[in-house]
Amino acid sequence: MSSRKSKRSYPPIEPGASLCLAWQVKDKLVVLIGGGVVASGRLTYLLESGAKVRLIAPRDGMCDEIMWRVQEEGLVHQWLDRKFGGPEDLDGAEMVLTAIDEVGLSSEIWKICK
Repeated sequence: MSSRKSKRSYPPIEPGASLCLAWQVKDKLVVLIGGGVVASGRLTYLLESGAKVRLIAPRDGMCDEIMWRVQEEGLVHQWLDRKFGGPEDLDGAEMVLTAIDEVGLSSEIWKICK
């Protein structure tokens, strides 16, 4: 090993980034909680991956794209037109994703999943 220092420059580590994972969800039940723009992006990826999506989101406040996917295209396996109701909403799920603005509720869902 060389005792001299490397002159390479590496970017600094910036904690807090997301880690992208690849997970085969084709034909698996994935619960998506939320109906806004963030949920819309997640729903698109889930549907393109062939997941069976259980969407939990009240009609009020749901973005247009999600409503289109649910009502016109019929691509969502199950839609619960309400807010998250508790652990039973997650029954049978292989994966759970939240896309809601309620940090406390997201933490509660995380604890249930854990």
